[in-house]
Amino acid sequence: MQRSRGRRNPYCEVCMSTIWRMVQSWRRCKACGLRAHDKCASEVHRVCAGVVASRRDFRLATAICEERGLCAQDYACAECEAPLSYEGPANMHPRLCEYTGLLFCSKCHWNDTWSIPARIFHNMDAKPRPVCRAAKQLLAIVDSRPLIDLSECSVFLQNAAKLRILQYLNRHQHFVEGADMYSLAELRELCTGNLLRDLEDIHTVFRRHIEEECEICAGNGFYCELCEDQEQRNQLIFPFSENVSMCPQCLAVFHSKCFEKRSSACTRCERRRKRADSLRED
Repeated sequence: MQRSRGRRNPYCEVCMSTIWRMVQSWRRCKACGLRAHDKCASEVHRVCAGVVASRRDFRLATAICEERGLCAQDYACAECEAPLSYEGPANMHPRLCEYTGLLFCSKCHWNDTWSIPARIFHNMDAKPRPVCRAAKQLLAIVDSRPLIDLSECSVFLQNAAKLRILQYLNRHQHFVEGADMYSLAELRELCTGNLLRDLEDIHTVFRRHIEEECEICAGNGFYCELCEDQEQRNQLIFPFSENVSMCPQCLAVFHSKCFEKRSSACTRCERRRKRADSLRED
């Protein structure tokens, strides 16, 4: 944890009292943002969310966690083990964390809200819900990281997100590597429709670049060798074009109707076979 003096008077997450920055020394964790008085720093028992998020086996919880109840927790806070009761004073009332499904005291749960990954996966529900301090810090750290594989999520969510793009720059550079991994922030934008609008705009820009503006990119296109119509035969097509089929062997591209008419027989593969046969005969 680093020493800090900040601009506002935050609260110490150990003793819950105000940190008077002008007269008190305090610390703030560089990784998770936890704040505490110097004198309270040694009493922090929570595992840093930054450490949790940096583990190689870390994965976001994708199952909706049901409330386990006070009995299952021995009527104690899931983090600090302070006693909890629905009938005691207000500071003993349990607070549910929607991310973990556990109950916490008011010291460990400040009624922060965040979108719950599992509810986005299964219900396309990005509504912010109450989470404990530890969960809030963790979700804030990983919010922009592409940790979510849509191929493992619901079919509904996959269909909503499957918009093929060639590249996506700026804050979505990981889409260059593949179209399956998403961050929690991107799924939230997907629910509101903002992400799809962004992808459509980028797709339009790059498609125009490839098909109309760049001779180098256009050189990677194909002409349908099966076309009987000369005008269509001279039309440049790409794997991302509408109504096209790709040979699974050599990856040549044809108009779908032409490819089906030839019973999916690829002319390029035929030429390669004939060339290989002639070389063997020689």
